[in-house]
Amino acid sequence: MTDANAPIDWLRYWPYAVALLTGMGFAVVDRRVLGHYVLGALLLLIGAGGAIGMNISPFTFGGGDHYMESLIALVAAGVALGGYVCAAAWHSVWKRRKSEAAE
Repeated sequence: MTDANAPIDWLRYWPYAVALLTGMGFAVVDRRVLGHYVLGALLLLIGAGGAIGMNISPFTFGGGDHYMESLIALVAAGVALGGYVCAAAWHSVWKRRKSEAAE
């Protein structure tokens, strides 16, 4: 990687950053607005749908399959779920430290 290609090389990682931040946002919305794990369950369903779609529609070079769309959905949901879990764990640790400090 040369200095001239550094900005171009970093461009390939922005979808992962967007998915991670989306998962973190979903955790905040679930905790503050909904009060249940609705959006976390939705991420699990999207990931499961992507995995099922990859198995049902095998990859062909001729097109007409949904393998790549399923792969993208699976990876994006997995990264977003990782962000969701990180945000939920951070909130749990923050809440515990806050309660211990109050005692």
